Amino acid sequence: MNKTKALKITYDERLMIVHDALVYNRDFKYHVSYQQVYTWVRKYESQGAQSLENN
Repeated sequence: MNKTKALKITYDERLMIVHDALVYNRDFKYHVSYQQVYTWVRKYESQGAQSLENN
């Protein structure tokens, strides 16, 4: 069984990824799943940047 390590994405990295996704027509070029970026973008759009902080 091939396990992959989850990447540790910081708040600043999430904010940058969301910004790039919004500015560049959501053309994702990171080693993060489309679903994860989509979730961050929706949270950012509805709740602001503070929603991207770790719980």
